Formats: sequence, structure tokens, C-alpha cells
Amino acid sequence: MLRGMKHALLPCRPILPAGEPFTLEYCVRSTSDAPLLGTVDAVCSDKQLRVWAGDQGMRFNVASIGEPVKGTHVYCCGPANLVNAVREATVNWPEAQIHFEVFAATLDENFKPEPFDIKIASTGEVLRVPADKSALDVLRSRGFIVQSSCELGVCGSCECGYREGTIIHRDSVLSVSARQDRMFLCVSRARVSVTVEL
Repeated sequence: MLRGMKHALLPCRPILPAGEPFTLEYCVRSTSDAPLLGTVDAVCSDKQLRVWAGDQGMRFNVASIGEPVKGTHVYCCGPANLVNAVREATVNWPEAQIHFEVFAATLDENFKPEPFDIKIASTGEVLRVPADKSALDVLRSRGFIVQSSCELGVCGSCECGYREGTIIHRDSVLSVSARQDRMFLCVSRARVSVTVEL
């Protein structure tokens, strides 16, 4: 988890301007099972890096995050138990200063996909998305070039704008406010129809 940063492009992929202060809280089960430890150790100074190793009885205390500080951002990626703990610890922080990335998609065993229509805002073209396909699949089959990576709703690559539709958000990335006009084409669906901005 990174703290103290003022600028970033994506959760857990922050761009740090030279000289910008930060702290990296690196949580691992054991230092012998932490492949990136050497890399982060080489990049960070002793004051910037704190390693929390479970096998050494060291556990990160999420309460140490504290109250919001103007200009300070928290970036957290990791397993669900860490992400959920940091979410609870930062519940009073402004949404724009908290950034999360998860390792696995949110499972919903009761979800039953329904077909819906996608209207392309720039052309007016309407495409049908069957229940067994994603919007991403349909757009690609019609020649649209849309970036993607995980196709599980966790990486953020296929995010796009939308309007005139009710979205069933199934990603693990977007904040509540971002969901008002952003969606992920790989996992999110619409009730009846949606107009997308590609």
C-alpha cells in the first residue's frame, strides 16, 4: 500500500514525480516468498519502505492510516481481506483520495445475464449483446478496437463512458461516483440498452 502521493494514473500503478514523498507498506506472508522485495527495496529508501512479514510476527495495522490528509492518497492492492480492511479504515477519506485494485473478480453465483443492446454514441449503430457474450466480445466482433487485459473486471483496461442506460456494474474497480457514467465492457451489462462512448 502506498501513502503520501499526490498524483497517479491508475490504482496501484501510480506515477510518482521525482522527489514526491511516499511510504510503501509492503505486506507479505514471508520475506522468502516475496519475489518483488528486492526490486522495491532497491527503489525505496529505508524511510519509504516498511515490510510487514507474517512469518516474523509483523502485521500491518490499518488503523495507522489515520484521518484524511489534504493531498495525500492511499493506493491499495492485494487480497480481499487486506483491501476490505483498508476500505474500512479509510471510510472517512474523500473518495478521490482512495484507490483500490484487487487480484480476483467479485463472484456472484446468483447472477443471470440477460441480453441487451449497445448503441455507439458516435455513429448511432446498435449492437445486440446476447446473454452468453460480453459487450467487449460483441464490440470486437464488429471491428471495434477496445483494449483489455484481465477481462474479469479487475484491471480497468476496458473502461468506457456511457449514457442513457441503467448499468449492472460487475467490476471491482469503479467508485460509486464513477459508476454514474463509467462502465467496464468485459463484465458490466445493461438493463435493456445503453449508449456507450468509445
